[in-house]
Amino acid sequence: MNFNQFAIAIRFPVKESMREAECWQMLSGVLPASVMAGARLYDDTVDDVDGRFYLCIAADIPFAPAKAMMEYLSASPALLAELPFYRPLLQSNRVFPLTDAREIGVVAADGTVEGAQDPVQGLCFSATEHGGRFPRKLFVAPAASVREDLRKLPARYPEGVCAWPVPVPACGTDAAELMVRLLHGSYRSHAVDGETVVLGRLADDTILLPDVAERDGEILGALAGQGHRRFAVFCDTLPQWNLPEDVILERHGLHDADFYETLGILPWVKRCQGALISGNAPEELVNMLKKHHKRMETV
Repeated sequence: MNFNQFAIAIRFPVKESMREAECWQMLSGVLPASVMAGARLYDDTVDDVDGRFYLCIAADIPFAPAKAMMEYLSASPALLAELPFYRPLLQSNRVFPLTDAREIGVVAADGTVEGAQDPVQGLCFSATEHGGRFPRKLFVAPAASVREDLRKLPARYPEGVCAWPVPVPACGTDAAELMVRLLHGSYRSHAVDGETVVLGRLADDTILLPDVAERDGEILGALAGQGHRRFAVFCDTLPQWNLPEDVILERHGLHDADFYETLGILPWVKRCQGALISGNAPEELVNMLKKHHKRMETV
């Protein structure tokens, strides 16, 4: 598939109850006709390292409307609640290789879709224009409830709000996911004892082990045997694993006072204009946010 100009793909996790038309309906309620006019619509279903996703693709968009489209998407917490926090959107360089994407219509000036095929038949992009960017705010909530809490925000902020979710980790898996996202890491597949293991990896090649169970020690040993030398675990005390002398094993305690500083959250804090706190956020996190923001709301 040859895309021209800018292209954006929105990643919806494939679920048993998911209908493709519902994904497009959500987008049509977020994006106005003025932003989408002229966009060519495509869809595709792909298997990625972090799961299986249905992609809603808008392509051949000039830069200015594409930038506006990103702003509208980021200002919809109810939509973000349905997307993965790790790479919810893909931009041009990650969309262009999708050679199997299917063209399903072109958006007209009035928001309707010309030449529409299923699942966008009868679709109309008719969201209300909000006329400008909303200040980005951190949205801090427990990992177990962050998506449900995001869905409640539009009722509290009917004019719109740009909430950047920071799920408070309750376990090593949550912490690893948050660290990958905040520190621009990625997920990689590793072959271990005939099995495929997907783990987070940071830019300095640190591999994140979400647990300290015996199996994780075996995985670390196998990966060390493959030449990997930097690992991190999430626990209160380091496990007693027999490691080669040149292997570096870092520990991140979920309740350590410096955990969020170590996580690299501060650059994101400084870019945001305030914070929304939901649920039982750790006192260490709240105290750190207070150092940088006077505008903190409990929601």
